[in-house]
Amino acid sequence: MSLRRRLLLSLGVSFCVLWVLAAAWLYNDLRDQMRETLDQRLAASARMVAGLVAQLPEGA
Repeated sequence: MSLRRRLLLSLGVSFCVLWVLAAAWLYNDLRDQMRETLDQRLAASARMVAGLVAQLPEGA
């Protein structure tokens, strides 16, 4: 195998490994942010329902 071919192969493999690591890192960060956002929305919905229940008349 020629030196040029080995260089291109090693550069290509290095680029692919780097790309996969960056994609995994970004996916993990996105998943954490989505989980936090959904938790905040669930808490807001629970507060809204609690407020509506608090407004109900006592006999209902």
